Amino acid sequence: MRTLGEKLAMRWTRPAVLAAIFAATSAAGATWGAGAVTTTTSASAGDKVSNAQLQKEIQYLKAQVAGLQARSDRKWMSQQEARQVRQIAREVLANAKAHSHYLSSQLQAGYDNGFFIRTPNKAFELLINGYLQVRYTFAHSSNPIGNPGVTTGDVNGIDFRRARLIFSGNVFHNIVYTISGDFAGASSNQGDFQILDLFAGYRFNNMLTVVAGSHLIPFTYDEYYSSGQEFPELPLTNAPYDANRGLGIDASGQFIKNTLSYEVNINDGSNSNTGGRVAQIGGALDNRMGYYARFQFAPAHDLSDFFDEADLQNHQHFRWMLGIAAGYEEQKALAGTFPSPQTSLNIFGLSSNQSPGFIAGEPLTGSDYRLTADWHAKYRGLSLNDAVFFQQVNDTGGPTDALQSVLHKSSIGELGYYLQAGYMFVPHRWEVVGRFEQLLTTGLPNHMEAYSVGLDYYLFGDNAKIQTALTFVPNQAAYTSPTGDTVMNTQDLIYQLQFQLKF
Repeated sequence: MRTLGEKLAMRWTRPAVLAAIFAATSAAGATWGAGAVTTTTSASAGDKVSNAQLQKEIQYLKAQVAGLQARSDRKWMSQQEARQVRQIAREVLANAKAHSHYLSSQLQAGYDNGFFIRTPNKAFELLINGYLQVRYTFAHSSNPIGNPGVTTGDVNGIDFRRARLIFSGNVFHNIVYTISGDFAGASSNQGDFQILDLFAGYRFNNMLTVVAGSHLIPFTYDEYYSSGQEFPELPLTNAPYDANRGLGIDASGQFIKNTLSYEVNINDGSNSNTGGRVAQIGGALDNRMGYYARFQFAPAHDLSDFFDEADLQNHQHFRWMLGIAAGYEEQKALAGTFPSPQTSLNIFGLSSNQSPGFIAGEPLTGSDYRLTADWHAKYRGLSLNDAVFFQQVNDTGGPTDALQSVLHKSSIGELGYYLQAGYMFVPHRWEVVGRFEQLLTTGLPNHMEAYSVGLDYYLFGDNAKIQTALTFVPNQAAYTSPTGDTVMNTQDLIYQLQFQLKF
């Protein structure tokens, strides 16, 4: 049980209470002392109280007060220390939460358009995606155009068109990164693992993200969204204009969210990521750069609806998107070029100056100006995907260069386009698709045409689908295909059956 002094010390201000007690005790002692002297003379011996007794009582009371004061001081100091400790603990916990949230026991993992591992506030995130295409191809090549010595016949087989792993995400909120590679290898080196995208950068806001490294060059729509094709293979007319991937710096964003986007890019040139900077130019730097920019506009605020080609969403209102892009590259491929020849950009599909036939792909020596526009629409299962390409090649290689020695031209224009339509006759499941494409060389007689029809079955949207297509090319001009099933200057009939898995 608490003493009276302890109760008083808890209820009233400590210094005032102690002073009051001490003062009262001292006053009482003085009064009692005086009374003792008086009663000594008037009271009986049994009632007498000596000065010594009074002093003893006073000393006892002073000791009691001192004890109360000491206990009160200790209690007050303990309360102060407790408050300080609690404040320090709060500051330490707040600092740990601010700087060590990535150690939280609430680390999240799951699947959301890819497998993810991330902190609750998404300051740190790793997204893992995969992309697999297994394809059977049968091709019949015949009737060598202008070159009877070309070997023709039938080829068929199964191969991996793409077998990719993609790691992407962010650290410290705004630092972004992507690492991807293909186990199917490059077209010239099938079976080898090849790094495709390898870049990191900073996301300032929705309008601006800047990255550096190896990444897709923003030009053709087909390469931009190659995973969403309605046909197993890209259009043949895409090949002469496809810058593919390069090493460089890239800025992208959306001026209007999900309505107007852009991407601008400065790079080492088309396909400069294939073997790395050193392998491409003999281990020396040069100043032959590529410059590209692409803009996309969807007035109904639905840019994300055109990440794939088919109308899998079965839109009940008409939706469309327009894309435009421009590019410029310079390259010198002649022997003796300082510091070394650069040959990553080749010009395909040019007509010869004789009929019939086309010339082989020729490394650019000079400058190349490129333009493209593409238009896309979706409505109730119907999809339209169309594009036109143009490039102006200014050749400075001189009479020893193949373009000038064969075509006798130092300036050549090349035009290509395709028209493609698909229809989901069973919504979300079955689609029939057709495509017509053409490639022409300005001022020269020959052109390439291709006709394709296909049937697609979507098991789980674009993530799991089976595709089959038949393509007829009366006069193959563009290139030898990645799988070696077609050659230039032949008449080709190509059948493809492909299973795609994407997560």
